[in-house]
Amino acid sequence: MELIQATDPLVGEAMAVVHVAEIVLQHSWSLVVFESDCRLLCEDIEQDVAPPCWKIEDLVFSLRRLFKAQSTWAIHWVPWRLNLQAHLLARWVALFGLSSFMDSACIPSSILYCDSDFGLV
Repeated sequence: MELIQATDPLVGEAMAVVHVAEIVLQHSWSLVVFESDCRLLCEDIEQDVAPPCWKIEDLVFSLRRLFKAQSTWAIHWVPWRLNLQAHLLARWVALFGLSSFMDSACIPSSILYCDSDFGLV
């Protein structure tokens, strides 16, 4: 897996969605829900009539075509505070230079259960 190189968070988030969409297509997965804490990106992808943010225009046009062709795909905005696990996981894999699929047993319990009521944080 290639690492995403972006200095702008909006561009990085859009590149990440494109990258994951490519993986989804390679695996022929059909029922897919993408989640992002970037409301602007989610709205830009969902709203086919409004012009997207200029920084991610080309990526959004590609994603709009993909989402239109894959009618069982959806993208949802999730507030950052409800998306803590994804951020902690991203930080952890970046720290160790990981970029592949892995068994969830390899993920530290402090990340795996951070959104739960188990008190393992």
